[in-house]
Amino acid sequence: MPVDAAEARRRVKVLLGAALGRSLSTQDPVVADALLVTSELVTNALRHAGGVTAFEAMADRVGLRLVVEDASPGLPSTKEPSGDFTPGGYGWPMICRLATSVTVSLLPSGGKRIQVFLPL
Repeated sequence: MPVDAAEARRRVKVLLGAALGRSLSTQDPVVADALLVTSELVTNALRHAGGVTAFEAMADRVGLRLVVEDASPGLPSTKEPSGDFTPGGYGWPMICRLATSVTVSLLPSGGKRIQVFLPL
């Protein structure tokens, strides 16, 4: 289980390199998007949902599937634009725009599972 977003990004970058059979540049938009979504999912779990309770990343030449579970049953939300430039509220809409599939499931034991798929 990654202890922070940086560790999760490192794991995903290694996984993507193995799946695609080449070294990766974070300048590649597909790689940058995958690492950004990874970072947002893990950061949101750490900041707003009691921590990451499970993390899984799977990749092949078609795409990247991320699964992040956390301890909170609260569903992700967005903040209405207010023009006051306060931080927060932008990560979830970005995740939903970059991923082609986003699923949020409440877990019977409490907490939730968020699964996303990003095409490569």
